[in-house]
Amino acid sequence: MSAAILIAAIALASPIAAAPEAPSGTIRVGYLRLANAQLVSKALGLHERAGLKVEWVPFETGGQVNAAIAAGRIDFGAVGTPPAAAGISAGLPYRGLFILNMLGSVEGLVVRADLPISAPTDLSGKRIAVPFGSTSYYLLLSLLRLEHIPENAVTLVDMTPSQARTAWDRREIDGAWLWETALHQMVADGGRILIDNRDMAKHGLAVGDIAVVTKALAEARPELVARYVQAECAAITFWHDHPEETAQIVERELGVDPQEAARMMRGTGVLPCRQQLTSAYLGQDGNAGAFARSLHPIARFLSGRGRIREVPDDRNFDNFFDLRFLNNAYAVETTQK
Repeated sequence: MSAAILIAAIALASPIAAAPEAPSGTIRVGYLRLANAQLVSKALGLHERAGLKVEWVPFETGGQVNAAIAAGRIDFGAVGTPPAAAGISAGLPYRGLFILNMLGSVEGLVVRADLPISAPTDLSGKRIAVPFGSTSYYLLLSLLRLEHIPENAVTLVDMTPSQARTAWDRREIDGAWLWETALHQMVADGGRILIDNRDMAKHGLAVGDIAVVTKALAEARPELVARYVQAECAAITFWHDHPEETAQIVERELGVDPQEAARMMRGTGVLPCRQQLTSAYLGQDGNAGAFARSLHPIARFLSGRGRIREVPDDRNFDNFFDLRFLNNAYAVETTQK
């Protein structure tokens, strides 16, 4: 399918997308500045082509998105799996919609190349920055557990990527576990990658980012949410079908050079919507997939370290994803072929 046809098809392909009246008001979409297909939907105006008015609100971390959801400042958001697990445990009023991306080499632990750090065990006594509650935080704690390193042997400092970048320049930290673009900037400024998310995935610790919507909007305006998900699925298709155009979008949106944009795309797993409706990811027909089921163990892990006060039962996690919108988007995608 050509890029022009793909974009035009969003507003024409289904009864939901072709509803005669435009939704009233503006939807507020909180997004993370990462290399994923949400940059495509933003840059190409796919939501606007589907009749939606969008205010894009950037955030650095999923924890910030959770806070914005709790305060009623956004309608849609993007959170990593640990922030989602924390949000579910805290009773945040949102539902999962689909997987924005799986995090590979675009996230990892960068350490100073001039320090004697060649293995995880060398982290003892070091000062490591990480955004608390994030995917990076969960994986760093998991790495310490895997390597039998006491958590109190490493000084963990709660910093956003931009704060960590400043601390790195001032030599206030020895390393940081975070994501692009700060990760590559720190590598270019005297750092090297000790371990990244691909290595952790080999231990069954794959993480990703999830699109969420407030329960109130999903219940009151399901046709609006359906349009939103349909546009995002079209952006995912564009990502795969038009990699060169997508790289240019990533370059513009994140302010990186072409080579860096291409590298970031290679390090990010963007799953076609139809693939997400499988047992490996979100599941189908009331049976949660492996990715969806990973949220509860993540919550228990964080709770065991005092990061979450109370973990609810399985039902709260099993019912987190509302797959009717993704199913609709997949059905629309199928009719376009």
